[in-house]
Amino acid sequence: MRSQTFQSRKNWRAGFSLIEMLVVVSIFTIVTAVVLANLPSFRDKSSLDLVAQEIAIQIRGAQTYAMSTLYDTNPNALETSLFAYAIVLPDGVDKQSFKLRYTDPPSDSSSYCVVDQTGVKEAYVIKGNFEIGKVCQEGVTNPSSISICFKRLNGQLWPTNSNPANYSIIVWSKVDNTKRRYVNVASNGQIYVSNNEPLVSSCI
Repeated sequence: MRSQTFQSRKNWRAGFSLIEMLVVVSIFTIVTAVVLANLPSFRDKSSLDLVAQEIAIQIRGAQTYAMSTLYDTNPNALETSLFAYAIVLPDGVDKQSFKLRYTDPPSDSSSYCVVDQTGVKEAYVIKGNFEIGKVCQEGVTNPSSISICFKRLNGQLWPTNSNPANYSIIVWSKVDNTKRRYVNVASNGQIYVSNNEPLVSSCI
């Protein structure tokens, strides 16, 4: 009899009490609520990062095109056969689109970049609730759009005027424009994304 009582008590102690189960369920409910509450902002932040990186990649693509293309078939005529591409952001009034355009044939290596407004190599559309909120060019006050030209040999910026400039492109959420990323293009050809620091100081 004593052996059976001891065994039944042992089995009873091996289970979970109702209070313990309620505590576990409560903890699980609280953690789930916290995760679900933060999920939209996390998703928006991740999407914004992806959009900014995608724009930076397309700008770098224009740079790559320029480095690998010649007007002339003569491989020795590298500087006299300049070829350039311009990335135009945004495309007119549509702040969710931008284009990779050709440039007019240069007269010599010292001429400025002139964008061919009729020739389009590729067109891009920003998806979701994001747009190009603002574009900035060093030395230019509040431009409605910018044309970033790259040329051979090394993919350096080819200025559209007498001064090579830095550029900053603000990408933000259409729902909350305080959520933003800066796509920066330096005059030396460097392209990078920053969370809170525009290369052009007035681009805020």
